[in-house]
Amino acid sequence: MIYFMLTLIQAVVMNRIGIKQCGSDEELAAIVEKAPKDFLVYTGEDAQSLTTLVLGGQGTISVASHLFGNEMATMRRALNHGDITQAGQIQRRLMPKMAALFTQPSPAPVKAALNAQHWLVGSTRLPILPLTTNEQSQLLNSLK
Repeated sequence: MIYFMLTLIQAVVMNRIGIKQCGSDEELAAIVEKAPKDFLVYTGEDAQSLTTLVLGGQGTISVASHLFGNEMATMRRALNHGDITQAGQIQRRLMPKMAALFTQPSPAPVKAALNAQHWLVGSTRLPILPLTTNEQSQLLNSLK
């Protein structure tokens, strides 16, 4: 609760325009509900993408969108057109893939997946290590 109050104070006093919230749905909802009308609320949790939009937030600062950007855009369009069923189906289909991207320290999994798709993004920097061959194989199978 203290964090929530500090966030709102920063919004007003320190001229902050928004927040990337990585917490519970309850915290996210409270910030959207109590923040100034023009305060932008994003989630940093891919699995909260749909929830954030439904609660009134602006969107997601996303890792998964590097790989599933088209699907995430389709989900948002479906929601914008009132097709909650389709939006929910897309989110549910993506959630196991999103989870797979965080089985090892980020950004190692997303870099491995992008490199495997021939988007040559290089390796991780210390202290984050690249995935082992076995970890990469498991990740790529999870992302199918």
